[in-house]
Amino acid sequence: MIDDRLKNYWGAVRGMRRTPQASKADWLKGPFQLAITLEKDPRLRATLQSIHDTETQQPA
Repeated sequence: MIDDRLKNYWGAVRGMRRTPQASKADWLKGPFQLAITLEKDPRLRATLQSIHDTETQQPA
C-alpha cells in the first residue's frame, strides 16, 4: 500500500525526472508547484520547495 503522505512528493519528483529538458520549466510551474501546495507534511513540502528553488536557479 502506498503511503498517501508520499504520493504527491514522489509523483512530483518522478514527473520532473521524466520530463524532457525543454518542458521542465512548464512542469515546475504547473504540476510540481501544485504538488507543493497540496503536500500536507511540512518536511516533504520544504523538500519539494528546495528542489523547486534549485531547479529554477540552476537547472540540471
